[in-house]
Amino acid sequence: MTATLDERRPNSTGRAPRSLSDNFTGVLPPGLRPLKRRAYAIFWTGGMVSDLGTWVQLATVGTLVTAATGKAAAAGLVAAATFGSQGIGAPLGGVLADRFDRRHLFLTTLGIQTIVTALLAVAIAGGQRNPNVLALFIVLQSGAGSMGSPALQSILPELVPPQEILAASSLGLMGWNIGRIVGPLIAALLAVVGPSWAIGANAISFLALWFGIASLRRPFRPSAVSRGSIIGDLVDGARGLWHARGCVFAVGTSVWLHLLIIPFMGFAPVFARRLLGVSVTDDRAQRATSVLLSAQGVGAVIGGLLVTTVAVRFGRAHGVQFALIASCILVTAYVHAPGLLVALVFVGLLGGTVAMVQSMLIATNQQYAPRENRGRILSWWQGLVGLSYGTGLWLHGRLGDSVGLRTSLTVGAGLVFISGGIVSIMRPRWRHLIDAAHLANI
Repeated sequence: MTATLDERRPNSTGRAPRSLSDNFTGVLPPGLRPLKRRAYAIFWTGGMVSDLGTWVQLATVGTLVTAATGKAAAAGLVAAATFGSQGIGAPLGGVLADRFDRRHLFLTTLGIQTIVTALLAVAIAGGQRNPNVLALFIVLQSGAGSMGSPALQSILPELVPPQEILAASSLGLMGWNIGRIVGPLIAALLAVVGPSWAIGANAISFLALWFGIASLRRPFRPSAVSRGSIIGDLVDGARGLWHARGCVFAVGTSVWLHLLIIPFMGFAPVFARRLLGVSVTDDRAQRATSVLLSAQGVGAVIGGLLVTTVAVRFGRAHGVQFALIASCILVTAYVHAPGLLVALVFVGLLGGTVAMVQSMLIATNQQYAPRENRGRILSWWQGLVGLSYGTGLWLHGRLGDSVGLRTSLTVGAGLVFISGGIVSIMRPRWRHLIDAAHLANI
């Protein structure tokens, strides 16, 4: 719609009058401004509902296998199954996202994910508790989801202007963390009627996301469709990632964090039992697990809301540095907490600092990735991060059963702290990669 003559005419101050959209933008804090755009609001709402269902499942299955085996490795296995399969599914999904309409591709893979989740609910209703069997279902479920995720992430930069990408990325993490707050509480309530109901709720949440993306009735095609081989496209995506130095820093930092620190999230059922005593009932353990996950989610939502303001005031590089140091300190304090209440304080603060780091790294990766192979670059990001997180869960689970999770995660935090100091001294240019002028448009 073209502006009317009155809308174009300057006012008495010599400036063009502000539109209703401008006024609305001025009211919203910077971190929420993407929500004024209808397409992004639909995208975000559907994703948040799906994330809620995912956290319902994570809290439920983790508690089931911990109660059945009493082993940290079993809890790590099912959590690793959720994220580790991304190492294979995401790169392949990135190739597909740069070949086909990204909306259609995502809807197809989400449909498969919904069916597998429904089958998992049936298996649990039938009494299945074997961690290996449950992990197999979750690998298939997560594999389908990870193949569609690069297509979904490639859509994001087409829904908001460049100056709102950091806010949009942090809102995506905020939706994930709202699910972390509410999902485990729903899981605790559904545990009364049976764990299969919780998994069924996750399948329904996928349908909410499906209808949300389906309502965006417009094509989301790559700018240049690749006609090469799948292997060639994978190599081309890796090469594109390597040449985008900002992406290299963002991916490398995120991989290191997911290997050494962030696995603390997957062991909430183990820490709940340790904090309450190993003889605690399953219902109490479920409630304590839910409260720990929800507290972390509350902190992450607050961190996601603050990250844009922090980046504007202090710069992204300083924001990343502060959040990394704070995360190392807080994860150590959390795993050594003497009781549940103290643990809730530390895990809430930790959720906020981790969310800040992830938001700024994701935004950096999105803005450096060129449009023509963005799907493949983002898929390598997701694949490497998922693989490192799955490996970290497996590694910490094994070490946790031998030397203890406290020791394992404390050493991981120390390694991140030391390596961060070395990078700051040896590679000072990393600050420019984060704070470059063309990326400061936030």
